[in-house]
Amino acid sequence: ICHAARQGRAPAILADRIGEALEQVSNFAEADTVRALARLATGRGGAETDAIIAAALPAIEDCHDCADFILVPLLWCRRVYGDRIAVGLRHRIDEAILNYRYWMDEPGNDVQWYFSENHALLFHTAAYLGGHLLPEARFVRSGRTGAEQSTVGLARVRAWLDHFEEWEMAEFNSAPY
Repeated sequence: ICHAARQGRAPAILADRIGEALEQVSNFAEADTVRALARLATGRGGAETDAIIAAALPAIEDCHDCADFILVPLLWCRRVYGDRIAVGLRHRIDEAILNYRYWMDEPGNDVQWYFSENHALLFHTAAYLGGHLLPEARFVRSGRTGAEQSTVGLARVRAWLDHFEEWEMAEFNSAPY
């Protein structure tokens, strides 16, 4: 999407281009965890950012389809900028992380889509990051500690990458992409 009215000359330095992109996302993107991440990265934590995060949590808490797309940026928010998120909301995020269903071998009945390459990579990445964030905590669905969950997630990310390197992407079930 091009927003020509907001575009100027591209900054010459990479750090400045990154800053410009973060500014655009934090000010104009959809109100989701990607925008929350950009807002936190640009020093815009507070009530508005917390409200964006809080509005995203029910999809994760209920394991909606595409919750994996919401969870990965949220894990980044929590890990890197957790001190900029309200304490009560941090607790709710942690509970959502611990109760989430990270793969089809964990107990649960939901509508998450596990059978495409992009979703698989996100689920495995989320398991790795979530477990790394809360290494001593117990992940409810798998029964693993965070350290164990992270180890499983990392192994699955590596297996995904090995498969991709050998076979490339197939995505036979992703015609809309």
